[in-house]
Amino acid sequence: MQDWESYFFQPKPLEKIINNALVVVDTNVLLSAYQWREVTVNEVLNILKKLNNENRLRIPEQVIKEFAKRRPTEIIQRINEIDNIVSQLQKPKPLNQRVPMLEGLEVYKNVINLQEKYVENLNEYKKGLLEIKQR
Repeated sequence: MQDWESYFFQPKPLEKIINNALVVVDTNVLLSAYQWREVTVNEVLNILKKLNNENRLRIPEQVIKEFAKRRPTEIIQRINEIDNIVSQLQKPKPLNQRVPMLEGLEVYKNVINLQEKYVENLNEYKKGLLEIKQR
């Protein structure tokens, strides 16, 4: 009876296959951390580190070359998307031009200060994005 059973395929349990399989990643896996998805750089790195520690990770040389070539473009695309959002933010019209009759109120002075800080921070943010783009 044992000889007869040897002719049938006996698959390994799925968990054993998954937990012991080699994982070969492509460029898109490496670039996924730079896209607007819920996957973050840290999540991708943690998974790759885990697979590497288990000696299950394989990254072909071509994938590394393609990743090195495409990574700067992905980063610039993300920065451009952020820059587009920032460019749509308009500097507010000064409050004293909109409602000058409120100038004597304490709240009015606080809002004017906040508006000035907002414009300063917006300009600093734009400068920071430009610095990142240049790198």
